[in-house]
Amino acid sequence: MNGTPVLRMEETFAKDVGLTWEGGGVDVDFGGEQAEDAEVVGGRCSRNGRNYNGSGFVDMGKMKGAYVEWYRENDGDAAKATLSIRYSGRPADKEAMRVHVSVNGTSEELALQPAANWGKQWRNAAVPITLDRGANTIRLTAVDDRGLLIDEIAIK
Repeated sequence: MNGTPVLRMEETFAKDVGLTWEGGGVDVDFGGEQAEDAEVVGGRCSRNGRNYNGSGFVDMGKMKGAYVEWYRENDGDAAKATLSIRYSGRPADKEAMRVHVSVNGTSEELALQPAANWGKQWRNAAVPITLDRGANTIRLTAVDDRGLLIDEIAIK
């Protein structure tokens, strides 16, 4: 700015390196990756609720097979990580809702416990995953037709 560098950006590709930002700001936790910004098939984006993050959430409705899919780039080596899913489920059901969690085609079924106040109270479920080097596709697919709501995912 006015002849003085305010930001330096460097990207290198090798083990344990990636994109480096120096100067020009503060570290910020941007939160998770919002479901309403992902690819949604069979569900719909909604704002009819409370306490969600971002600009809304995805309502899977009564659609078995509805899914939300994110694309995630990994500049490092393949690595184990934890996928955190922020969701809400109907308390009237009193039984877990089932969802397939698929990362790059490897899928497992996860049972999500209902929330006390559907669409207003959100729960988190964690599942171990492996991220490949490069492109990664993460998909949550409704197994049941009981109104699962997905707010966001986070990978740690």
